[in-house]
Amino acid sequence: MATNQISSLAKLEQLVEFTWVLEETCSKFKDFSEQVECRDASIFVSLPSLLVLKALLPNSSLPTAICERFLPGFWELERVKKLKSVLSKRANVDEIEKRVLDLETSSSRQVNAIGQGITHVGIELSRRDPTEWNEFMTACLEGQEEE
Repeated sequence: MATNQISSLAKLEQLVEFTWVLEETCSKFKDFSEQVECRDASIFVSLPSLLVLKALLPNSSLPTAICERFLPGFWELERVKKLKSVLSKRANVDEIEKRVLDLETSSSRQVNAIGQGITHVGIELSRRDPTEWNEFMTACLEGQEEE
C-alpha cells in the first residue's frame, strides 16, 4: 500500500517532508509521541491538523504542496486565508499547536477557535481522497517507526 507513495519524486519528497514534521513534533511533545507510537485514534484527526497548521505558519515552506495535493484549491479557501492571516499576527503558536494535537484545551477562546478552524480544514483535507490519504499516513507512520 505504501509503495504508491514513492511512485514519484514529488510524492517521495512530500513523504519525507511530513515524516520530518512528525518526528520533530514527537520530539517536542512526549504525550503526542506516545499517541503516535500507540496509534491512538486521536492521531487520525491531529495529523492532518498538524499538517494544516505547519502549512499556515508564516515563512513555512514545509507542507504546502501536501495540502494542495490532498485538498486542491487549499489556498483559495476563505477559511484558510483567514487562519493564515490570524496566525501571521501571533508570535507564539505553541498553545495552538497543543490544541490542534489535542494535548490540551486552552482557556483562550481565540486559541480554541483557531484550533477548531485548523482541525476542520484538516478533516476536510483527509476526507477528500481517503484512500490516498490513508496510504500517505501509513507510509509516514511506517517511516516514523523505522527511526
